Order: sequence, then structure tokens, then C-alpha cells
Amino acid sequence: MSLPSAPSLRASRDFRLLLAGQTTSQFGSQIGGVAIPLLAVVSLHATAFEVGLIAAASTIAFALIGLPAGAWLDRARRRPVLVASDLARAVLYATIPVASWLGILTIAQLVVVSLLVGLARVFFDVGYQSYVPVVVGRDRVLAGNSAMEFLRSSGQVAGPGLGGLLVTLIGAASVVLAQAITFAVSAATLLGIRVHEPAPEPEAPRHLGHRIAEGVRYVARDRTLRALALASAASNLSFAIASAVTVVFLVRDLHQPAWVVGLVVAGGALAAMAGAALTPGRAAPSARSA
Repeated sequence: MSLPSAPSLRASRDFRLLLAGQTTSQFGSQIGGVAIPLLAVVSLHATAFEVGLIAAASTIAFALIGLPAGAWLDRARRRPVLVASDLARAVLYATIPVASWLGILTIAQLVVVSLLVGLARVFFDVGYQSYVPVVVGRDRVLAGNSAMEFLRSSGQVAGPGLGGLLVTLIGAASVVLAQAITFAVSAATLLGIRVHEPAPEPEAPRHLGHRIAEGVRYVARDRTLRALALASAASNLSFAIASAVTVVFLVRDLHQPAWVVGLVVAGGALAAMAGAALTPGRAAPSARSA
């Protein structure tokens, strides 16, 4: 299957760095996404409520600071924020294996780390969407996003399965350390990008709340954006509910090993990979002229 990106993008050094970094960090995230719940359930004997608390801590930041982060990043250079977010996540995840090896790891630490990682992820995800056009050019955003999503989805399929196997072989704490390393690699690739990111255009000072309200009104008025926002909210809610009980059910009720848990989680990413592969590399002529 061919990579869904234009040849000019594949020839771009900056795009290759961006692609490599995000593929690596996404792969690490999927590996760690299996390792942390398994670490909680198997090593710390976490209940379903505690596993759900860890999962909720990792995503609640989107609801709490998603809008303020977007409004603030609209007036800031993205790359320094992306690098800082990656480095913060690398350090935070590294504390988990260290605490585990010292015998002092607790559910409370997993919750706090998940919460802080979620905060860093908000700034990364929001800034990343605006940084891709800087690297690939606004006329090639669709091709760039399609290529990156295809490879990232590949990591979502292979990552959990490999993560479950690695947990079986080297232990969950060591797998989380590997996850921390992938974020450090991502930060390094971002630092290696040479394209100049222009400073945000100056505008009249406005209160942050006014800018947030303006963004909400814009999404609410646009039929497509409104539908996407509602669909994303419903999908994320369903995923969060399932994630809270999947590992507990597989390990305690079905007595499945870690590698089986990884394969089950990996199966859910197949649809995303197929969608990315089928996305056209270029916009239709009518879309470009709109």
C-alpha cells in the first residue's frame, strides 16, 4: 500500500522529520496505553474505579483547558510549545518506572502523572494542528495530514499488540520507560526542523474570554464543525467508558495474558488506519477553489 502523500512532501526533509517524530511518539503512546493500565491492574491491584480514574485524569484536561489553550496558542509560535510538551511528557512518564523500581509507585502517582501528561497533550495537540501547515504549506495540508495519519494509525494498530508482548517479556514499568524515550525522540525531531515559523500577526489586545467565546460561536454557527464537535465528544465519551473496564475485564474476569490485551486494543485502531489510507492525497479542484 502506497503512502498517501505527494512526492514533493516525501522529498521534504522537514516533513520527514515531523513524520518520523510523530510516528515514533504515537507508537510509544500506544505501547504505553496498554502498559499503564496493566501496571495498575497487575502490579498495584487497581479496581475498575481506579483504572477509570487514571483514564479520566488523562483526558479531563481537554475539557478544562482545551479552549483557553487554543486561544492562547493562536497568538504564539507553535514549535517551542510542541517541544516543551514532548519533553514534559518524557520526564513525567520516566517517573513511573523509577518509582516502580524503587517500590514506591502508587495509584495516586499514576493519576497525577496522567493528569499532567494530559495537560501537556492538550497544548501539543492544539498547537500541532496549526504547525503542520507551516511545515508542508497550506496548499498541501490534506496530503500531509493524510500521510501522517496513515503512519500514526499504523502505530495505533501495531503499538498495543507489541506493548502487550513487551509487558510480558520485560515488564510494564520498562515499557513505560520506552514510552518516555519516544517523546524525547519526538522533541529532538521537532528541534531539527529548519523551516521558519513566522511570528503571529499582531492584533488589538482582547480578553482571553472574548476570544474563546468567539471561537465557540464560530463552531456553533458552522454546521460541519458543529457536527464534528458533537461526534468527537460522543466518540471520546464512549471510548473513555470502554477503556475504564476493558483491561480489568480481560485480566481478572477472562484471565488473559498481557499480549492478548494488547491485541484486543489494537483491533480498535484498524478502522482508523483504513480511513486514513482511503483519504485522498489531494483536495478536489472544487475544494481548492472554494
